[in-house]
Amino acid sequence: MRGLLIVFWFALCTAAIAETAPANAPAAAQSDRIAVGPIVLSQDVQGITVNTSVTMNFAVETKADGLQLSLVLDASLVDLQQKFAQIVGTLPLPRDNCKSFTLVNPVVSLTDRTLKAEGDTAVIALSGDVDGWTCLENPVPETYWDSTGCRGDLPFGGHYVFGCPKTRPGSPIKNKSFTQPFEATLPVNLQKTGDASLGLVLGEPNVKLGGQFVFITNGLLSIAGININDQAKKALERAIDPNRLTISVPKEYADLNPTVVDASFRSDQGQLAIRLNMTALLPPARINEILGGLVKSLKKP
Repeated sequence: MRGLLIVFWFALCTAAIAETAPANAPAAAQSDRIAVGPIVLSQDVQGITVNTSVTMNFAVETKADGLQLSLVLDASLVDLQQKFAQIVGTLPLPRDNCKSFTLVNPVVSLTDRTLKAEGDTAVIALSGDVDGWTCLENPVPETYWDSTGCRGDLPFGGHYVFGCPKTRPGSPIKNKSFTQPFEATLPVNLQKTGDASLGLVLGEPNVKLGGQFVFITNGLLSIAGININDQAKKALERAIDPNRLTISVPKEYADLNPTVVDASFRSDQGQLAIRLNMTALLPPARINEILGGLVKSLKKP
């Protein structure tokens, strides 16, 4: 609390200087900005710890109805990028080539699992193969020897066990029908969903298929019951909760009910980040209350 009170005291001094300065006086470059952080937020995603480093910059502007306190919050998602392949690797993609007796049992293998930064967009990039396996029930039973599988009755009561041949279903008949290489990208953007809330917005997925079934479009993935983009999107939503970023905002600022101005992904030489802009109004009555609290705070040893 004391730290933020000092920030507000700085804000008031800055505002006073701005009001008394000559109209043609040059503005002091960034003299009214206060930096806070970095603060590290940790989150468990699929059993993997992901750290988000958050820095904040406060700025002050005088208004007729009080002080406007704007906040620029920058969150680095580099750790998420580095661990994205590991996170996607935990997703329950089809891996059983004989899950059922059918003509196509899909088995998915991913060779590339990347989270990229492209301007104001985060892009999930995946590539790999979908193998289609035919699995049929074996009509010929398998005979095996069960050493304790049979029993007989004794003349004077009781029974005894002995080995005997038995049958069981034969091993399924399996055959790999095809291998379908693919490349898929899914763009993701941030969007303001309310005065104090944000959400992830998914763009149109782009799936490129190769191999012998190149003439089949995205339908192959849906026919096989696979939605790899959807699985990766769910992982991203667990990893990036934009509303959780406000946890790092000082409580005193959050108590002013700040409004989200805008938010977007950013790319810094390929490193993914989020920039969030917020603003809050500090009315004159609240300023007096804060100044009173500041005086009391400074008097404490």
